Amino acid sequence: QRPGIVPQIEQDLEILEDVTPTLAALNVGNGWVDLVSAVQDFSATLREELDYEIEAQNLETFRSNFRGDVGVRIPRLHWELCTPRLMVLERLRGIKITDVHKLDAAGYDRHAIASRAARIVIKEMLQDGFFHADPHPGNLVVLPGEVIGIMDFGMVGRLTLRLRLAIANLFVALANQEPEQAVERLIQTGIAPPEVDRGALAAELGRVLRRYHGRRLRQMSGRELFAELQPILQAHDLKVPAELWLLLKTLLMMQGVGTTLDPDFNLFADAKPFLVRLALYQWSPAAVQESLLRTSINLGDMLNTGPEVLRKLEQGELRLRYEVVEPEKLARSAAPL
Repeated sequence: QRPGIVPQIEQDLEILEDVTPTLAALNVGNGWVDLVSAVQDFSATLREELDYEIEAQNLETFRSNFRGDVGVRIPRLHWELCTPRLMVLERLRGIKITDVHKLDAAGYDRHAIASRAARIVIKEMLQDGFFHADPHPGNLVVLPGEVIGIMDFGMVGRLTLRLRLAIANLFVALANQEPEQAVERLIQTGIAPPEVDRGALAAELGRVLRRYHGRRLRQMSGRELFAELQPILQAHDLKVPAELWLLLKTLLMMQGVGTTLDPDFNLFADAKPFLVRLALYQWSPAAVQESLLRTSINLGDMLNTGPEVLRKLEQGELRLRYEVVEPEKLARSAAPL
C-alpha cells in the first residue's frame, strides 16, 4: 500500500461527502441516482479497500465461486506473506482484454472472449450475489486458451436473493415487452417509489420498449435512449438506490469492455440462462420453504410486538409523530366534494 494513501483518501472522501448534498440539491446527474446514499456507500466501499485482508478474503470467495470453471483464472494468494497493507499474489501474464490488436495477432476469438466475460459478470451478480465491482480493462487479462484472468478484488458488490430475483424478473418483463410487470419490478428493486403512478409509468415505458425492441446494439444510440428515458426518470422520481449503484457501474464498465471486443456485443443476451434459472428458482421447493420461514418470522415479530403496542396505547404511552409534507397538496385533497 502506498505510503500516505490513507490520509489522502480520507481527505478526498471528506470533500466529496461535504459537496454531495449541494450537488444533489442542484440535481447533478439529473436526479436518477440517489447521490447522497451512493457517495456514502462508495465511501464505505473505498475504506474497505484499504484493508488488504478484506480484499484477500474477497479473492478467496471468488476462487471458491469459480472452482472448476476452466474459463476463469483467479490468482493464487500467498497468505503467509499478506498483511492489512500488503498482498502477494500469483502473477498472471496475459493480454489486456481490450488490446484488440494483440488479441487478433494471437488468433483469439474476440466474440467468444466478450461472451465469456459477460457470463462471468452475470454469474457473479445473479447466481452468487457477490460480484467484482471494478472490471475495468486493467483488471482483466486474456490467457492462453482464451481464459480470462481477473485481478483486484478490493471493490465488490453484494446482492440479496430478494434483490436478485427482482432484477431477474425486471429483465424478463422488459424482454417480454410487459411494461406493467416492469413497473412492479422497479418498485421491488427500490428504483420506483411505491406511490408511483403505475399506469402512466407503464405507458411511457411501453412506448420506449416498442421503439427499441429487436434492434441490435450497434443500431441503438445510447444518447438517444437516455434522452428518451431522462424525462421519464424525472417525472416519476425514479432513482437508483445505493445498493444498486455498484451494479449499474459494473454493467456499464462491462458493456464498454464488451463492445470494444465485439461491436455486436449484447450483455443481456448472455444473461438469459441465468435470468431464466433465477426466475424459475423462486418456485422451487427451497425458495418456497425459505419464503415461508421468512413469513413466519415476520408474523412472530408482529405477534410479539402487538401486545406491547396495545399496552402502551391503553396506558397513554404511545406517541404518534406526524409531518405535513406539501401542505398545498394536502389542502387540495381535503377540500369538500
